Amino acid sequence: MAASLRAAVRTILPQAVSDKIFRTFLRRRALRRVAASFPVRTVTHEYGGVRLSVSIEDPVGDAWYDCDWPLNEVGELRRRGLERGAVAFDLGAHQAVVALVLADAVGSRGRVVAVEPERHNVRVAQRNIELNAARNVTVVQAAVAERAGTVSFEEAFGGRIVDGGRGAVEVPSLTVDGLAAEHGQPDVVFVDVEGAEAAVLAGARETLARGQAAWFVEVHDVRGEATERFGGTATVLQAFPPDHYELLYSSEDDHRALTFAPLTGRAPDGRFFLIAAPRRAAAT
Repeated sequence: MAASLRAAVRTILPQAVSDKIFRTFLRRRALRRVAASFPVRTVTHEYGGVRLSVSIEDPVGDAWYDCDWPLNEVGELRRRGLERGAVAFDLGAHQAVVALVLADAVGSRGRVVAVEPERHNVRVAQRNIELNAARNVTVVQAAVAERAGTVSFEEAFGGRIVDGGRGAVEVPSLTVDGLAAEHGQPDVVFVDVEGAEAAVLAGARETLARGQAAWFVEVHDVRGEATERFGGTATVLQAFPPDHYELLYSSEDDHRALTFAPLTGRAPDGRFFLIAAPRRAAAT
């Protein structure tokens, strides 16, 4: 069937275009098969000190969420702007587990906007929100980038923005500044976008200029496609000048239990985790 579909598409489209469509079809079919055959279950754990029920519906969710997760970065943010009534953006929200922890911190008077481009993850995120009766979380299906429009996205249970290529699809994109215009200025921005963090910051110029928000950014290796294209680690750090921001970092391998120290001197090599809080909001 797959071969006949590929031949049919090639009769009406140039080969390069038809091959891309075919690769996308195969990737989506493979993801659907894995998800369809996965034994779905609901687990209950503590994430950042918050007890949540989470639907496990794929191998990535199984590896990440079927355990307690200290989420020490959220504890750091609680001392730097993440409080009752706050507005929080969770960018690259995956299946909304972190968004739900943020929602607990901001309370019923606060709001969390969870942005995630992958369709399967959005569906599971909505399920997790329902399981926990979280009325203060809004899920937006899109990627966050330098500008609003579309971007190339490599679909997976943990997908990423890419520069086109094999099996990539076009997904809607929006900016942090656009989100702020629609949902209000954020007090906290949580960024985990698999290498596109410099692009996210490029689309947050107005928000950064306000100097209101505390940020958590997972900074990937500069060899990642989207990170390198938009300037890499240096560009990320330039967004948070140390005279205006308190900078903390962790370069530990285990994302579940990070410990943070002041960032002085040059940034670590490879992946690291950054907290940037306006100095007026830093704990004393």
